[in-house]
Amino acid sequence: MNQVTWKEPEFDYYPKNYKWYVSVIIFFILMLIFAWWQKNILFFIFSVIALILVLYLEKKKPQLIEFKLDSEKLTIGEKEYLLKNFKKFFIRDSKELLLMKKTGIKMKIPIKKDLASQIKQILTAKKIKFEPMEESLLDTILEKLGF
Repeated sequence: MNQVTWKEPEFDYYPKNYKWYVSVIIFFILMLIFAWWQKNILFFIFSVIALILVLYLEKKKPQLIEFKLDSEKLTIGEKEYLLKNFKKFFIRDSKELLLMKKTGIKMKIPIKKDLASQIKQILTAKKIKFEPMEESLLDTILEKLGF
């Protein structure tokens, strides 16, 4: 049975500098001013909660997650995904596996460069189509912002 196992951080961590914090706080101050000007108390409360969450989650460091791919399933930590539920995949820059479920949901999984060909071999053997996929606009924006 062909199987590939690797460990990667759950997300890319970008250390934030002083400018990042200042930019976030200015953005949220503008949101609060707009909410106050519009007399929209719900948007004001939402903005305060969002600011607290952004500042709290920014400090979170990524945990190391184990990934396992075999001829029947993809395992991410404790969660298993049957390969028969995927319709296409793409390996971007030999460091990211993009998978699309038959429901249209996309998954982005970090991989090790030296495993890219083995991963491609396992997935194509299961008749999952290898097809270029682009990152969503939201993913691109979040990456530029350092999330």
